[in-house]
Parts: sequence; C-alpha cells; structure tokens
Amino acid sequence: MNQHNFGKTILLFLFLVVPSIAVASHAKHPSVDSEDICLVSAYYSPHGGSAQKVVALLNSAHKEIRLAIYSLTHPNLVQALVDAKSRGVDVAIKADKLQSSGKSQKAMLKLLSSTGISVEISDQSRLLHHKFVVVDRKLVATGSFNWTVGGEDRNRENLVVLECDAIAQSFLAEWNLIQRNKP
Repeated sequence: MNQHNFGKTILLFLFLVVPSIAVASHAKHPSVDSEDICLVSAYYSPHGGSAQKVVALLNSAHKEIRLAIYSLTHPNLVQALVDAKSRGVDVAIKADKLQSSGKSQKAMLKLLSSTGISVEISDQSRLLHHKFVVVDRKLVATGSFNWTVGGEDRNRENLVVLECDAIAQSFLAEWNLIQRNKP
C-alpha cells in the first residue's frame, strides 16, 4: 500500500470507526416499571426558585445524598452540601471531567473534598452530563438545571422534584453504574 492510500485508510478509519466507538452504547441503564403515584413539583429559571429548592432538599437530608453533576459552582448549593456533611449525612458526588477542570468548579470540588465529601471525577472522554441528586433514597431532583449561578439567574432551565421510591431507586442505580474509568 502506497503512502497516499495508507493516509486515506487512516482518514477513513478516523472518520467512520472512531466516532462510532465514541458514541456507541456501552452503558446499561436501570429501568423503572412502576405504577406508584409520585409527588412531583417543577421549578424554572431564571429566578424561578430552582436553587432555593435544591438547598431545601439538601437541608432535608438525614442519611444520604448522591449527586451526579455536570456543573457545580453555585456557592449556596456547595454550602448546602458542606452543611449536610457536617450534620453527618453521607454525601458523595460524581462529576464531569471537562467541567471539573475549570477553575471555579475545580475550587468548589476541592472545598467539598476537604470536608470529607467523596468526590469522583470522571476520566471518560464523553460528558457526564447528568444533573440529578438522590436524597435519602426517596427524593430525586433532576432536569436541565445546572448547579451554577448562571443556571439560576440567567439561563432558561428546569428542575423537577420527584418524591417516589421507585424513581429514586432507579436514579440511585444509575448513579451506582457511573464509574470513573468505565462507560
């Protein structure tokens, strides 16, 4: 094979094969098959109370908080996590690699880690784009709401809070499936 054809082969590989590997479905996700009736509430940004609701949920935690997050820089939300840990709540966070390399999020995660909160940063090339928290294995807050000042004050975002055991168990199972070095 001459050098020109070899170059075309490499380009074809990079164009066709690598993207399919990057977007291939590697993960298995939990499913929910429940007819439970759940309490649901919705909040919107900007200035719709999403951050205040998350703080209230974190403040209500008695035993456990499991957070999977893309962006985490809102000081009130970080403080509520620190406060929960100081109350004896088991707090653990899984965060996105790219966002966590930014100055603000890196500083917030360092602060959280310094208080004894478990912080795991993905080392995957794909985004950990989740934005959910499970509180005491019974409450879930999820949606497009980024845990940032911009998420509360500037962007149009949403937060849905579900009080439902089956949904909480499903989100907790998804949280448990997220691993630093595996899809």
